[in-house]
Amino acid sequence: PPFSKTSELRSALDLLRELGIPYTYMDDEYCCGVPLEETAAEGDATAAAAASRHFTDLNVARAKELGAKNIIYYCIWCAYQGRKYCDASGISQRYFPDLVVEKLADKRLRVSPQTIGYYEGCHSRNRGFAPGIELDWKGYRSFLSRIEGLKVVQLNSKVCCVVRPKTIVARAQELGVDSIVCSCTNCYTRLSQASPPELPVKYYVDLLAEAYRTAREG
Repeated sequence: PPFSKTSELRSALDLLRELGIPYTYMDDEYCCGVPLEETAAEGDATAAAAASRHFTDLNVARAKELGAKNIIYYCIWCAYQGRKYCDASGISQRYFPDLVVEKLADKRLRVSPQTIGYYEGCHSRNRGFAPGIELDWKGYRSFLSRIEGLKVVQLNSKVCCVVRPKTIVARAQELGVDSIVCSCTNCYTRLSQASPPELPVKYYVDLLAEAYRTAREG
């Protein structure tokens, strides 16, 4: 789960407020249905997909009742499901980094000198349940070049964080990076569990928030 700590939720909401982005919650949000689709027996796949579509349609209907123009997903799987089932709903379906990158496009970004190991993720799972749906992975990576003081080392995204998380962590240690940064919330959770305390794992948006705040402090 992306919000495995209350501090992560607090950090995300703090950033929205700092950037002047109005938001609200759906207090009765439905699951996007990925677990249902992935665990369904072969004969139940169509019914599972229909249930997932129904769940996402309910979320869109609730968002419209609240007057929302966008649904912003912090969870990577919810973002894919929203794009897959509700892209033509009249409400924009967006992954949280998309919103943050857009709002920071004209802002100065700076961190204390550091080297990160950037792990994008292998995308094998989302290609299974959301084939043809793409998020702006190249854009997330290229945006990091705007951060003063940051050196980025690319980690091999062909190595899966579910199957071989320790391999990814070991490579980051060999490269001597200060931290691992993930733009996928699932990869962030997996590598956070696999990495030792001396090698922190950061979520992509948390790094952007750090860069924004550091630059504002001068």
